[in-house]
Formats: sequence, structure tokens, C-alpha cells
Amino acid sequence: MDAEGRRDSTVAISSDRGKSFQPRVHWGGAHWKIEACPLKPTALAVDGSTIYAAAFDGGAQPQGASLSRSLDGGRSFEPAVALHPGAGVSDAPVVAVLAGKVVAAWHAKLEGGERHVFLATSVDRGKSFARPVDLGAGMYPVLAVRAGGLQLAWQQGDAILSRFVAAGDPLLR
Repeated sequence: MDAEGRRDSTVAISSDRGKSFQPRVHWGGAHWKIEACPLKPTALAVDGSTIYAAAFDGGAQPQGASLSRSLDGGRSFEPAVALHPGAGVSDAPVVAVLAGKVVAAWHAKLEGGERHVFLATSVDRGKSFARPVDLGAGMYPVLAVRAGGLQLAWQQGDAILSRFVAAGDPLLR
């Protein structure tokens, strides 16, 4: 929390394997004032000097899963882009970069129903995202880049499900 009572995510970059860090920088979402400890993680992906940060944007109206980017190696971040503005609730975003495409996944509730996992891609380095694709019931997705594509996993009830998404899969277009 800063001196003004904001609980914003910040990013600090190290270029010497963690011996020192640049000053912390606001991640790009709207400032969030909340009298609680929100326990909302920030996910990062790096592509050269571009850094992508995905987080729950509690200061936005409406609140929800968002993504911002730094084009200068983490010295500053652009304003965050909402990943699913039409969702009643969207949260737990994660991000990866595969073959120049930015891929985001999160869970959302539509019209009071159960949570579903969604995925969207950006071909303009995170400025905008394609329409979200509903992958079915689930929550708390994770992404990992691996040879030839992405591994996507999520929680569904008391099970963990996993799916490999090949680089050429229509989901990533």
C-alpha cells in the first residue's frame, strides 16, 4: 500500500539475476483504494524489451482482468486494457508470448453463472485482443510456453485439467 492508500500492483525489473532491481513501477491499471488485502497476483511475460503484466484491475470501472505492457524494459507501463469488459466478473489473468502473439487466459462469470476459462490473443503486441474464446467451466488458469505451443491448465471442481495448444491451433489466431 502506498502513502495514499492505494493497493496497486507494481513491477521491479532486475538485469543482474536479482542482485539489484530498478525502482518499482505501477503496472498500468487504475489506482485501487481498498481497506483490505486483496491477494491478487500479477502475471508477467517478457518478449525482448517488452514486458506484459496481467492482473485484476480493481480500480477500473468495471473491475476485471486486464493487461498492460511496457515497451521500455519495465521503466513505465501503458494504461491497462480490459480483457473481458462484458463479463460480470473476470479475474486471475495470466499471460504468455508465443511466436510474437500475446496470449492471455483468465476466468470469468457471465450473467451470474459458473466460472469459465477464457483465452484471447493479440497480434499487435498487446494493444488490443481478439474476442475471448470460452474454453468451458473452470477457474484459475495457468499458461506455459513449450516446444510448438502452449500448455494451458486450470482447475475444474476438484480436478486439474490440462490442454496443449499447438502454435497453429485456431484458438491462437
